[in-house]
Amino acid sequence: VSQSRYCFGSGVQGGLDQYRDLVGVNLPLLVDGVLTDRAQEFDISNSAFHSCLFNIVAETSSQTEYTGTTAVWRSVFLTEKTWKAIMQRQIPIWCGVPGLVSHMRDLGFDVFDDIVDHRYDAIQNEAQRHQAVFDQITQINQRYSLVDCQTLRQQLQPRLEANFNKLLEYLRTNRRQVSNAILEFDYSTT
Repeated sequence: VSQSRYCFGSGVQGGLDQYRDLVGVNLPLLVDGVLTDRAQEFDISNSAFHSCLFNIVAETSSQTEYTGTTAVWRSVFLTEKTWKAIMQRQIPIWCGVPGLVSHMRDLGFDVFDDIVDHRYDAIQNEAQRHQAVFDQITQINQRYSLVDCQTLRQQLQPRLEANFNKLLEYLRTNRRQVSNAILEFDYSTT
């Protein structure tokens, strides 16, 4: 563990009890022994995060979060947490709703199925899915030393770059679509 970097729950101190038993340690986890604040968490130039090969993406969506009697999250959606992993050329492992990994595949991203067992993505029960994710993290941690990760990162560089370039492609396409939509509704030009 001394050769690993972990972060889980740096921003929210309150709702972490549900994960404590699954992870097996006190939460939040720290990066190099320091609690990361929200500004550091969103700083993609932060070398502590950028140096990691694997990124545990705790997506915002949670199928068991309710407002009154209505489930808050009913479908897959992706936030900056996923895109940050892609920008930092990392291998994401997702804690999110079922089907999120499949959706990333459908978008054309490499989810590194040859390295990460994403069968957790099909598990409907949230507690069982989270346990499967943590089991996968444990297996990866046991399989790869820090030196192995550094070597693997170099070997995977073309695939990591391809994911980054796919993200840039989506950004360019969506930027044009948004600009065109704004122009369509810009009544001041008509």
